[in-house]
Amino acid sequence: MTSCLRKFIYRFTPSFTLALGFAALTLLHHANLELYHQALQWTDHSALYTPFVDMQAILQAEACWQQGVNVYTPNACMGGGFFNYSPVLLRLAHWPIGPTNTDAVAIVTDLFCIASLAILPATKTAQGFWLRLAVIASPATLYALERANLDATIFTLCLLAGWFLGRSLILRILGYGLILLAALAKFYPAFALLSVVRERRALFFGLATGCTGLLLLGLLVFKGQTAAALAIIPQGWPFGTLFGSVNIPYGIRLLRAPGNFFGGMHLFRYNFTGFDILVFALLRLIALLVFITSLPLYRGNLPPLRNHAMTLFVIGAAILVGCFFTAQSANYREIFFILTVPGLLLIARSGEAARRRVMLLIAGVIFTVWQPFLHGVLFAALGLFANANALGFPQFVFWLCREVLFWWVMIQFAAIITASSLAELQLLPVRR
Repeated sequence: MTSCLRKFIYRFTPSFTLALGFAALTLLHHANLELYHQALQWTDHSALYTPFVDMQAILQAEACWQQGVNVYTPNACMGGGFFNYSPVLLRLAHWPIGPTNTDAVAIVTDLFCIASLAILPATKTAQGFWLRLAVIASPATLYALERANLDATIFTLCLLAGWFLGRSLILRILGYGLILLAALAKFYPAFALLSVVRERRALFFGLATGCTGLLLLGLLVFKGQTAAALAIIPQGWPFGTLFGSVNIPYGIRLLRAPGNFFGGMHLFRYNFTGFDILVFALLRLIALLVFITSLPLYRGNLPPLRNHAMTLFVIGAAILVGCFFTAQSANYREIFFILTVPGLLLIARSGEAARRRVMLLIAGVIFTVWQPFLHGVLFAALGLFANANALGFPQFVFWLCREVLFWWVMIQFAAIITASSLAELQLLPVRR
């Protein structure tokens, strides 16, 4: 195989594979609706029979808002639902698109997301190619595309931003502008602005001040609707596919007070007891200790943050870590793991000191994005030998292992981000 052909295959095969998966789901939906629904159960247990439901909900909310409906409370216009995204998105109501255009808008945004994967940093080894493909063609990614969730569009914006950040000053400013636009649309991408630490001192302070000011201005202009959106961010069943640091303490609370808590994503407040708060505090203390002990492993063993792969890593990891420690997120947000893989592979090649830890970290990432599928296979097999009532304890063990693994991965991501930022800040005075 020639070098050019290998490069072509390594760069475009992941996008092509994901496009085939997306096309297969589309054909299956038209050919056999029941089989389509069963297939989606392997990506998320709350899967629906209708595709692109998240995009449809956004477009419906925009249409209702244009009619004067308060979309931040349950309303008939949205079928009893409500809108919990940024009010900036509602301004799209002035565009000539609406709920009737759902399929067209969803397909275009999904295909744009798939195509954008070709601008990921080139991988030069077969191992790197297969690891990248495993994360890209995962249930988490397909789930984001099947629902046409806004996270897929935000992922595309962040990927493009990371590409711009390796270019000229004008393009770098445009890159930070894309991240800022994503943050104004759905709040959480603001964590990705941490990537500004890669800039020289004067530019770093200027961009940090400007982005912060624009974010605050957006919050002030739409403060009423922003507060309403933040107040109704869904919180849900911790034993499902949602991820977040609150899952373990809330799961323990449910196990201590058994009852009818099933129902997937629904709105409620946790109202932790003193014991629950103690468990949460203990978990965070352990996380801090693991973070402190992990930090020396990465300091001095990381490529410069100016590297394209490391820039993407910081963008993706900062979003995941920020979301994990502040709220619960549906598993389609795990699409941001794709941005972390090129950086992790680069770190693994940069020195032996952190190689073993980083390879374990990559394995943890792959398990995480494939977890719904692996869970389904495992318990379908166990179901052949035991009834459903006997699988309660194995289900709990699987859930607890998953949660502990997620904590460990997020702590390691935080340690790498911190080590990269500290190294970059030390270089700032001498950079040209």
